[in-house]
Amino acid sequence: MTSSSPDLPASVAAEMATAEAAIIAGTLNPFAGPIKDQAGVERVAAGAVLPDNDIKGMTWLVEGVQGTLPSA
Repeated sequence: MTSSSPDLPASVAAEMATAEAAIIAGTLNPFAGPIKDQAGVERVAAGAVLPDNDIKGMTWLVEGVQGTLPSA
């Protein structure tokens, strides 16, 4: 997240910088639930954190992400 488009609104760039600092500080885990997939199915429950091996092997996109994953 350290680079962003100069076309981003300043408020969005500031929010990204704040989130990045919180991730580095360990006060924000972007893989903490609740997390739903594109179909609205809960993949990570509230209070849970997606384990590293599950992150590495993700075969789904989170809610709000547009697009599809390439098929094998």
